[in-house]
Amino acid sequence: MATERYKAISLQSLEKVAEKHPQIKPHLYDIKLAGLVFPFKASPYYVDELIEWESDNVKDDPFYKLVFPTLDMLVPEHRERLEKAHAAGDPSNLIKVVGEIRADLNPHPAGQMT
Repeated sequence: MATERYKAISLQSLEKVAEKHPQIKPHLYDIKLAGLVFPFKASPYYVDELIEWESDNVKDDPFYKLVFPTLDMLVPEHRERLEKAHAAGDPSNLIKVVGEIRADLNPHPAGQMT
């Protein structure tokens, strides 16, 4: 029996997930934008086997909430800044805004200050 090599799902491969699970299509913008702020990498097992894709609202599925970042994870001020920077179409400003939001969320991720 041949074993398949593990290949994590990233933001860049979400379109392939949408081909297999079309219920995610209305949420791609939300996931991709939130994924700029929050780290995202998912196991195909979680996505394909544990999420109840046939539910009435897939966003209510506990594994969906566990796996996919959403803009609901941000406070309204951060969400608004992120959406505005994205809509402006300036990649350097978007990177700056994402960095500022990350700093606000966890200003000292590696060396916690005492």
